[in-house]
Amino acid sequence: MSKIRFFYSLLRVHWGFSVRLKGATASQPSLPLPPPTTILGAFAQPLLKLLDIRFDHPIKYDKKDWGSVVTSSFKCFLYSALGAAMALDPENIVGVSNYAEITRIMSLPYRTGGKVKDAIKSPIHESISFIMPVQAMGSSYSPGALIHIGAVLDIDRLSECLNVAVKDIEDVGLQSCYGVSTLGSKEGLVSVVKAYYGEPMTYNDEINTIAYVPEGGVIALFPERFMKISLWDLDYKTKSFLIPVKLYISANLIAPPLHDDVKTLKILPGFKAYAAPINEYFKVVGFEHKI
Repeated sequence: MSKIRFFYSLLRVHWGFSVRLKGATASQPSLPLPPPTTILGAFAQPLLKLLDIRFDHPIKYDKKDWGSVVTSSFKCFLYSALGAAMALDPENIVGVSNYAEITRIMSLPYRTGGKVKDAIKSPIHESISFIMPVQAMGSSYSPGALIHIGAVLDIDRLSECLNVAVKDIEDVGLQSCYGVSTLGSKEGLVSVVKAYYGEPMTYNDEINTIAYVPEGGVIALFPERFMKISLWDLDYKTKSFLIPVKLYISANLIAPPLHDDVKTLKILPGFKAYAAPINEYFKVVGFEHKI
């Protein structure tokens, strides 16, 4: 039987986070919330460092090709992950505000042709739009908020793919959860308040959770208590997720969830909910088995 482990961290966000949309150039909008791949990456980075796995580390990999990722080792995490999710803490006095700030970027070093000479010779008020054009940079702001993140992995598959012993992962698993330092881009600094690594509690019927969940894995028993959002999943395909909220405002302004004992979701066959024993109200809905 596979060893399923739950990686969990409660984070204090310093200012917010930024997860840029792939393919964006002139404008760089950000997702309002970190998708499952970003959550998985937050745990993968410290774990790979603790295992002393470097950029060129050989991996044993089969099944699907997940395409281009920053390091091939991350493919092993995608290969072994059953699910990943995040949630705003219900006690937060702030939610998440997502918007794009107008800023200027230095583009002159990347310009070519006669226009460069013209821009250099022209008065600054005429050439500024060419030398430093305006660009909209998106971010999600949630200063001082508490955020729960969790990922569920089959560490037998992970150890086999990374060519390391299961014991090596077990020895540093909790340390890696305390080692999460960023969420999204490198500017999204966070600090860990508490963490857990170990066997998860599991649920496969009706549940309540403060985390976002994949719409394809659940039935909402009280649809009015959720808002929908599009994020890319662990297969990098854009899918619909349900976010529990106290109050629906807009897709760019997300309120903290309502926390009570009412069961609001029914788990569909093939899926399961996982939770850390230290925080049962944060449940990650993922696959029951990795295919």
